[in-house]
Amino acid sequence: MALSAKTLVDEVWAMNEEAVPRPNGQLTGLRWYHGHINPTASPTGKDGTESAWATGLGRSLAGRYPIVDAQQRLYPGSTLKSDLYVEDEVGCRWWIEIKGAWKWYVMAGRPRKNPNYGKWLVAAQQDCAKLCQIRPPAATHLALILIGFTVREYPLKDDLESLQNGICKAIPSWEMHPDAGHAERVYSWDDRFLASVTVWHRPLIPH
Repeated sequence: MALSAKTLVDEVWAMNEEAVPRPNGQLTGLRWYHGHINPTASPTGKDGTESAWATGLGRSLAGRYPIVDAQQRLYPGSTLKSDLYVEDEVGCRWWIEIKGAWKWYVMAGRPRKNPNYGKWLVAAQQDCAKLCQIRPPAATHLALILIGFTVREYPLKDDLESLQNGICKAIPSWEMHPDAGHAERVYSWDDRFLASVTVWHRPLIPH
């Protein structure tokens, strides 16, 4: 089975369900996935959750699909690395960037608005532009995954629509995957929060 944008959406949600709370009750899930794959990580230490998503997604895809390669890879002619490069047995080569966007977060047990939220959305659009440097045959598909978090009172829908407009205006061939657009769910391990997984996809060579 070849990879697809829907595959990426489904696997990210599966990662959330697999990241159960720690034995001491500390919540993990997508919101603190770093704490799931690194059992010794402290919630007050450096948070490597974005890198952990890439690691977890690579492992998940390799465990469920006929993947021949899943790792970070240098962009051609650059010292920058992609978050994830995935190649399957039919020759599809996906370059993937994964970005988090915390509109609201928890501090001392209380939801707090993130003053840096806008920077994450700008960085997501920049990642799309970075991916567009890749050309065939190095890639057959490009994808940006945005994982967002907010509280129920302030959904991400309007922000994602604005980001979608910005991405498609700058790079018309990018498409938001229909099963992922604005797909917010009550967060599995803390029902005060909504989690959102959105995938923008650009096929370079039909498969």
